[in-house]
Amino acid sequence: MLEHNCIVFYPEYRGSFESSGNFSAKNCISDVKNFYTFIVKSRKVKELYGDTEIDLGRTEKIILCGVSFGSSIALLNSHLGFDKFLFLSPVFSYAQKDIAELVKFDFHSQMKILIKFLKTGFKFTYRMAGDNSLSNFLLGRQGTLTLKRTTSILKDLKKKTLIVHAVQDASY
Repeated sequence: MLEHNCIVFYPEYRGSFESSGNFSAKNCISDVKNFYTFIVKSRKVKELYGDTEIDLGRTEKIILCGVSFGSSIALLNSHLGFDKFLFLSPVFSYAQKDIAELVKFDFHSQMKILIKFLKTGFKFTYRMAGDNSLSNFLLGRQGTLTLKRTTSILKDLKKKTLIVHAVQDASY
């Protein structure tokens, strides 16, 4: 979106939405970093759907949008030069101990039920194929942000930030 000389980046990570590559928290963080480096160095890109050439030379602001899991990835890239952040229905922490204390239920058991459902119903999708990176993530084995670290990063974030939660979402 370049109406006001800004770019809003809403990433779809490698290995997600049936794209190629391996889905993992580490790869997602790398994808955002690579995009930022590309957008800062590039002057012209071609938009895929409309085949429109976009001149990035006049870009004044770069906004990173994180949705759900993508919010924690955006937060982990907050040290980059993005001008603003937008977090929609953010999941800032998958640290199971923090979540269990926050919402008062056994998060680990809930994730095991979800994983069993995904393996049964969607066994050929990226979510369950290969090395089961999503399973490891949901079980708190990789890519976790603790509540303490999330709160610290948000508190120290000096950029304009909008966080949109639903009424029933737990707040920190």
